[in-house]
Amino acid sequence: MASIINAATSGGLISTADTSGILQLQTAGTTAVTVDASQNVTLVGSLTATTGAFTTVSATGVTTLQAGTAALPALTTTGDTNTGIFFPAADSVATTVAGVEGTRLTSTGLGIGTSSPVANFRLTTSVSADTTAGVYIENTSTGTSASAVARYKNSGTVVAFTGVGGTGRSSYAGLGANVLAMYTDSNAGLALTVDNSGGSITFNTNSTEGARIDAGGRLLVGLTSANTSGGKIQVSNGITFPATQVAVADANTLDDYEEGTWTPSIGGTATYNFQFGKYTKVGRNVTIEFGFQVNSFGTGSATEVFGLPFSVFTTDGSESYAFPVAYLANSAISVTFATGYSGGGTSLIFGSTNAAVATFGLNSAIFQASTRVHVCGTYFTTT
Repeated sequence: MASIINAATSGGLISTADTSGILQLQTAGTTAVTVDASQNVTLVGSLTATTGAFTTVSATGVTTLQAGTAALPALTTTGDTNTGIFFPAADSVATTVAGVEGTRLTSTGLGIGTSSPVANFRLTTSVSADTTAGVYIENTSTGTSASAVARYKNSGTVVAFTGVGGTGRSSYAGLGANVLAMYTDSNAGLALTVDNSGGSITFNTNSTEGARIDAGGRLLVGLTSANTSGGKIQVSNGITFPATQVAVADANTLDDYEEGTWTPSIGGTATYNFQFGKYTKVGRNVTIEFGFQVNSFGTGSATEVFGLPFSVFTTDGSESYAFPVAYLANSAISVTFATGYSGGGTSLIFGSTNAAVATFGLNSAIFQASTRVHVCGTYFTTT
């Protein structure tokens, strides 16, 4: 019930009264304004200035708006009614542009591009190119010290920052789901700096340190502390070179290291009680050790051993290498001194002296059935 004043379409102004303390203003029998007994005013429809615009709207209590939607926000502007502010849920307020929600503030935090902020601030975007980055920070200064920087603080202390510095330079640090990327096109390069006399730069994978550069500029691989009397590169368990050597012409570059085995032989149909051969190659330098005992001589060579692991270096045949015989037993001739010789290829020719022949001679026929020999020596290979 209410006391009513109605501007009727027929009969003019019609009024009715009661004792409810409520007043309604009607047009054509439809209520436009209601004033209750506590002087609260409810307006149906729009409030529009006849000329000009309202310059001030004042309320001493709470102004209540409908919740609205992203398409039809509760608070909007003339001619752009799908842009404004709406209230999507309890304890939430959101903005919408062109009918699409842009931001939402909840009791958890502020979300941009998301309706579910999970922290004080959350930005969600779908970036398809560098030019559409979700956050764009710009410094319009062109000075050499100008920078556009995002800084990250913990308890008031800057713990990290990303950005660019200097005129015409581009650099970034990016953290993805599986990779941290750093880039610069500056001719000054990329600098990793520890501003502490005892600090180190460490490199970790799977939460385990793999390498570090210590305060002394030493690269430590597999080590956390250096031999202070050692060199600039220190490793915990060796250096591996490619299985196939990549030769380098620089005289001060070590381009190969290899350890292995080989099988010495006198060729033909000879058989053996045992055979062994070992080698160590450092750069072009090859150190060999080998031995064998002939079982059946067959058609083997009495003067030559085959199968060196690397070819002996020679340019014109003038280079030669001697391989002292450390042990010789059951030789085909009497021997007081024997050695292997090579001027190229992968074989050794043996020579000897004895009591009857004091002058050393090559092609000594020292191998036969049951001959046992042990030899070691060093030579240069081609690469």
